[in-house]
Amino acid sequence: MSVFQWPPENCNPLLLQIGRIILNFNTMENSVKSLLWAVSSQSDYVEHRALVIHMQNVTLCDAILTIANEKVEMGAMKSETRDLISHCIKTFNLTREYRNWYVHGFNGVMTNGDGQIYTHSARSRLAEHYVPITAKDAKWLADWCFEGSHYLATSYGYVARDMGHNIGGVQTPLPDKWPLPNKLKKPLRHHLYAKGSP
Repeated sequence: MSVFQWPPENCNPLLLQIGRIILNFNTMENSVKSLLWAVSSQSDYVEHRALVIHMQNVTLCDAILTIANEKVEMGAMKSETRDLISHCIKTFNLTREYRNWYVHGFNGVMTNGDGQIYTHSARSRLAEHYVPITAKDAKWLADWCFEGSHYLATSYGYVARDMGHNIGGVQTPLPDKWPLPNKLKKPLRHHLYAKGSP
């Protein structure tokens, strides 16, 4: 009988980091979903989950910010709590762009063990994006998502207690806002259908 070992001895290091990105980002995403419950007056967990399941990330983030802004206007939330929520949403949205780039754009491992991201976009022109990536490149984002999941979970706890939800424990100090990454800039290989394009 063999004993399962993680990671397997012959596991590709890049694929291991891609897996960490997925797992750690999913944890971040769950914290954002919990933030909606924390800012809302509705404390019914079943109703909350039923609503959240049908919301895409952009809609979810917009709803959280709208509720937080309105609660500040009504005097039902402190502005510093709203600012923390806004920073959490900004953190999540920036991270989501990187995660989408690495996870949805990743499409192969080359013979040397490195990988490649190859995607297309269509803002005002059709564009092709390509960049080789290494395990070290992916590890940066995997670690960022790991730290981000802790930041969002800590912030959720603060917001929930600040809004009067009984989640156990004692209120902690307002979490420090951590520095955000630069906005993702996808490297442009070329515009499709441009003069001189392959």
